[in-house]
Amino acid sequence: MDLQTLVVDMETYVEQRLPHYIETLQELCSIDTYSYHKSGLDKMARLLATRMRDLGLEVSIIERQQWGNDLYGIIHGQGGGNVLLLAHMDTVYPVGTASAHPVWMEDDTLYSMAPG
Repeated sequence: MDLQTLVVDMETYVEQRLPHYIETLQELCSIDTYSYHKSGLDKMARLLATRMRDLGLEVSIIERQQWGNDLYGIIHGQGGGNVLLLAHMDTVYPVGTASAHPVWMEDDTLYSMAPG
């Protein structure tokens, strides 16, 4: 497959799924995940765990008493190497920011009026 065909195929793939991607982004951004807001962080972990399972990952949620729960996922591939993806789910915005500043789409642009 030549590079031009690959680019066109990828563009078509993304365009077909764009409404789903936007919906997912809006859903993720609607959850308050302030660093010390355990219930919001746990909700995000559950949502991401479901999404990861839908992609075929083995997923574990590691329960934490005081802080937001941790999320651990494994996907087995065909290659001989390993890849580590490390991320965080918390934000610096206080509880209430997500509902006060929802993500919306206008024309071809996504917006959020987060403070700062």
